[in-house]
Amino acid sequence: MLKSIPYTVYFLTISHMLIAFGYTMSYVFIPVYLFEVKHLSAGIVGSITGLATFFGLLGWLPASFLTQKMGEKLLMIVSFTIRSLNFFFLGWIIYFDLPYLSLIPFLLLNTFLMGISISPLESYILNITTKDNRNIAVSIHRTGMNIGWAFGPFVGGILAHINYALPFFGTFALTLFAVFLIQLTISSNFRNSKSYKISYKSFKTFFTQKKFLLFSLNSLNLFILMSLLITPLSVFLTSHFQISKMDLGKLYLLNGLMVSFLQIPFSLWIKDLYFSVQAGLFLYFVGYFSVGFFSEFHHLELIFLSMVIITIGEILSVSAVYTLASFFAKENSELDDGTINSYVSSFIGFIRSLGWSIGPIIAGWIQDFVQSPLMVWFLSSVFGIVGLIFYAIIFRLKD
Repeated sequence: MLKSIPYTVYFLTISHMLIAFGYTMSYVFIPVYLFEVKHLSAGIVGSITGLATFFGLLGWLPASFLTQKMGEKLLMIVSFTIRSLNFFFLGWIIYFDLPYLSLIPFLLLNTFLMGISISPLESYILNITTKDNRNIAVSIHRTGMNIGWAFGPFVGGILAHINYALPFFGTFALTLFAVFLIQLTISSNFRNSKSYKISYKSFKTFFTQKKFLLFSLNSLNLFILMSLLITPLSVFLTSHFQISKMDLGKLYLLNGLMVSFLQIPFSLWIKDLYFSVQAGLFLYFVGYFSVGFFSEFHHLELIFLSMVIITIGEILSVSAVYTLASFFAKENSELDDGTINSYVSSFIGFIRSLGWSIGPIIAGWIQDFVQSPLMVWFLSSVFGIVGLIFYAIIFRLKD
């Protein structure tokens, strides 16, 4: 199975690994910076990061159109280059300790560019794989991305301990290096880059797939749970445990390493994608709820166990969601694969950004107004149970 994966998947995986390394090296410390240095409340911090992510929804909307006009490679190069410069300017704002409001335009630009840059990358991988090897290819890609995710916060924690601005300069350098790698290794003449046509008719045809639409909308619950790992969890641990930046980096290192080592074995072992998504969502709920339960005893060591449970939920659910979405979108569809894959990556990206924007806002204000850690994380993680119920209904619908 691994031999059937196109070599381009591996080049894109390495590039995304460097981008993820840089992104998590700096971005996960923005909530901590706003909370510790700027002394903002959890609700305000969550609202800033959540609204910035919500603005990023606008980036997913034109992604398919821009991909058709420019091609995947050029769009990736342009958007990732601008993102690298954006982090360079964020680093200077933090270095000179300018008012926190000056960060907001750059946070908005970053999330806007995320949709434009990630969508062509993901659609490229969907286009060069088949139904038989797609889940493994997506798992390989997520493994590489999570290697970056694992070591990014750890290195960022060391740099932030010296100066909060240093991780942002590091992000600038790593993202720019990834751009050069894409330029050198990815072909501009990919067969599907400009072969599909964006039109009202194709949009209408795409969204007639009832099962795909319901499945994607319900996946909002999953992406809300994913978002809790960044702003809500880091702010909670900073306020409740006074966790150090080094320990916070170690916690994210555990998450990233687990995904890196276990994503592919789990994908090869568990063939039932329906079970994988549902089991993952349930473990997400259990993991976050255990954060509140263990916090009652005020033992930081037990939070690492919570991270293990959360990460297994992530491993089981996220790759399976993307794979199932692409399968459902193609059922009884008359559109060509290039059009469908571009629409799938853009629409799922839109849902993902919506979840990542809603999650920090809701969880942040819950932390401000609810005193009990147990209730904070029960209310924050209840989306897992809601999503689980609706997945069970959707999977039983006739095609």
